[in-house]
Amino acid sequence: MLAQALIYNISGHAARSELDKLSEPLKKLVVRQINAKSWFGAALLDANFPSDKVSDKDKQIFLQKIMKYEKSAPNPNPNEFTDLSAVFAEPEERTR
Repeated sequence: MLAQALIYNISGHAARSELDKLSEPLKKLVVRQINAKSWFGAALLDANFPSDKVSDKDKQIFLQKIMKYEKSAPNPNPNEFTDLSAVFAEPEERTR
């Protein structure tokens, strides 16, 4: 449920200024929970995913990137997370 809420907000329902606040619980889940990959994967593939414009390939890339936090623990770079939100940006926003 938490993973689904995080993905829902990261994928477009949170303001860009809120992404830093969402990064902490995301990182902690990845680092501390062995099932985090399956939880986030299920959230990305859920029928309630907020955008039909994001391809399954983009979702997989996002999942791979957030799972890198597992290897960078205990102090991942917080700026990396903000960059990940670009995966979910609308095509015209990616070029800005």
